[in-house]
Amino acid sequence: MFFWSAASLLVLLDYGDTLFWFRGMTSSAIASMIALFYFAQSALNQKMKIGKIVYPYGFFAILLNQFTNVVTPFANMVDGELVYTMTGWVTVAAGPSYIVMLLCLFRLLQSARSSQDENQITRFSLFSLAILFILIGGSFNFTELGKYPLDILSNTIAAGIFAYAILFHQLLDVKVVVRKSILYFVPTIIIGAAYFLIITIALQIFHANTNAQIFSISFLVSILAALVFQPFRDSLQNWIDRYFFRDRYNAVRMIQRVSEAASSVIDLDELLRMIVTEIIQTFHIDKAALFLKEKNRRNYQIAYQTGMHLSPRITITSDNPLIVWLSIHDHVVNQRELDTNPNFRSIWGQEKEIITSIDANVYVPLIAKGELLGFLALGPKLSEQLYSSEDKQILLTLSHQVAVAIQNAQLYTTAQQELIQRREAEKRLQLQLKRLSALQNINIAITTNIDLQIPLYLLLEQVTDQLDVDAADVLLMDEENQQLFFVAGRGFKTDALKYTKLNIGEGLAGRAAEIMDVVYINDLHEETNLLQQSPLLEGENFVAYYGAPLISKGKVQGVLELFHRSPLNPDTEWENFLHTLTSETAIAVDNALLFRDLEKSNLDLAVAYETTLEGWARTLELRDRETQGHSQRVLDLTLRLARKLGFTDEELVHVQRGALMHDIGKMGVPDSILLKEGPLTDQEWEIMHKHPIYAYDMLSTIPFLRKALDIPYCHHEKWDGSGYPRGLKGEEIPLAARIFAIVDVWDALLSDRPYRPAWSSKKALEYIQSQSGSHFDPIVVDAFMEIQVNDQRRKRKK
Repeated sequence: MFFWSAASLLVLLDYGDTLFWFRGMTSSAIASMIALFYFAQSALNQKMKIGKIVYPYGFFAILLNQFTNVVTPFANMVDGELVYTMTGWVTVAAGPSYIVMLLCLFRLLQSARSSQDENQITRFSLFSLAILFILIGGSFNFTELGKYPLDILSNTIAAGIFAYAILFHQLLDVKVVVRKSILYFVPTIIIGAAYFLIITIALQIFHANTNAQIFSISFLVSILAALVFQPFRDSLQNWIDRYFFRDRYNAVRMIQRVSEAASSVIDLDELLRMIVTEIIQTFHIDKAALFLKEKNRRNYQIAYQTGMHLSPRITITSDNPLIVWLSIHDHVVNQRELDTNPNFRSIWGQEKEIITSIDANVYVPLIAKGELLGFLALGPKLSEQLYSSEDKQILLTLSHQVAVAIQNAQLYTTAQQELIQRREAEKRLQLQLKRLSALQNINIAITTNIDLQIPLYLLLEQVTDQLDVDAADVLLMDEENQQLFFVAGRGFKTDALKYTKLNIGEGLAGRAAEIMDVVYINDLHEETNLLQQSPLLEGENFVAYYGAPLISKGKVQGVLELFHRSPLNPDTEWENFLHTLTSETAIAVDNALLFRDLEKSNLDLAVAYETTLEGWARTLELRDRETQGHSQRVLDLTLRLARKLGFTDEELVHVQRGALMHDIGKMGVPDSILLKEGPLTDQEWEIMHKHPIYAYDMLSTIPFLRKALDIPYCHHEKWDGSGYPRGLKGEEIPLAARIFAIVDVWDALLSDRPYRPAWSSKKALEYIQSQSGSHFDPIVVDAFMEIQVNDQRRKRKK
């Protein structure tokens, strides 16, 4: 606009070439379009795609208008009036300028409407108004009013509007404009002077006289100079930038440092300290605070502060108008806006007291992924200068990085806490699994072992390992004497407690049994009188004691004692597991005692059974005088032969009972037949041959003797099937009966009978040998013969 106004003045003064200056007015109008277009892009902080066309168009339009007769062929002052002629090409040369200016006007109004920043709205509105004045003033030049200086007036008004917007509403930072001018002007002057000096020296050295020589040398020198001076120019510009743009340089460096810290610092407290420190050092302030949203809550609490001395309990609710505004608008709020903006008038009472106590000049939102994580509250600058628009833009840019960094640090902290909790949960789970495994092992030991010592020692092993104590023992209750006595221990250095015998209520274990509750002593040195029954315990150096009674079915079965050589700090899980162990131990003891009683009862019953059987056998011998002592003799030899043929101990018990009862069936034979001295008739023999059946009928109804039936029922069967009562043959005859058949015949042959004297051993053996395969099982006969041979050898040795 300055050049346009100067050209207009020269035309009016009719100074020099009027046509040239008139064309300069038109060219200046086109240049103003390019300048306003660039200015609009800078103010909007965005580039328009049409810029690729605007700049080349403006350059060629100025050349076409200024240096040809295509647009303006004639212009002159005639009698004090300007007379000019323009062709239709003026529309091509100058028309698009107005279109570009209208586009800029539209973009500015659009930005003013969409912005939430009152200052931005004012700036863009003033900028749009200035462009409108320029458009209106330029339009007068194409009407009859063009002969009046209305365009100059409109440009002057537009310049005043621009000046007002720049000075009072920071449309542009004047310092930045001036510094940028210096930035480009100083290096250009220095390098230009150096370039001219080098060219001059080069021409003198090479004695260039002709135009071709001068052009060639200048061209080569310019290329070399560009290569040599480019690094120097960059260094010079960097130095000027650091010197004249110190604040911005520091701000950029601060953003870089915060960005680097955001990618490396993961500790939230350290990150907050670093962020606040960087801000106060860069902007030269001494008061700052950073508020963050509380986890799983909607309130905001102070997370870090410096210079403000605020109470750490200060909390700002999410419905506070300031928080609501910061959540919606990605915009820095200053104290002036808090005082004048209608949106903040609802701040009163305690909310206003909190804001007043913070005493901040600006509030910077920290927004990440659409969520307000917190905000920065910054106090006034030490220089007492207000925060500029550039400061706010830097803070806003910084806030985006800070918000992401804080969110990442919070996520990391949360992940770390979850990881720690997960590890603790896994540790607890593993401990529970180990303890469950220990309980399972104890249960298996309880259910599979008759001897109480085995589950008790396993219990003590699990107690010392799982409860992490140095030693443990179990004292059982002697109900008859009402005393506790030692049965098992683990982890003791001495035998001190092995001789423990405590009455109920005596000592720590006696007290636990008496009150039927846990006795816990954290320092045994204070309870010296309670362990007098174990004088050697002093060598153990125990400190902590835990005595838990073993209670089952309301009765104290004993006491589980735990000893540790340092203080114990049991938690709930520890005590619960101990309670489970004591319950298992009480069950084990109770089961063992029940089993012991049951075993004793079974033993007494078995003895009673055996005694009864022996009594029956003696009764039978007394009735049949010929068989007196026969049952005991055949019993011993039968057991020897059965053991030789592989019978187990359990099977031998039934063999023994069967041997004792082998003639029990004769109880059913009448005395007239059983005691008859002469030979029996066929009818009497028939009755006598029924005594195995009588034995079966008598014993099969008794479960205790059912497995012993083989001998009483089948010992008269023969290998060839000629025996009685069923005529069994070969291996159909039970092995026990086959064994007893030989022993029974052997003893009968060696005994005196009324109808014959006793046979010799040799004759009897020959008889048994001869009956192998007919009366007797050959295998059993061979085994019997081996026993007899061995017995005869032993007799000869004696």
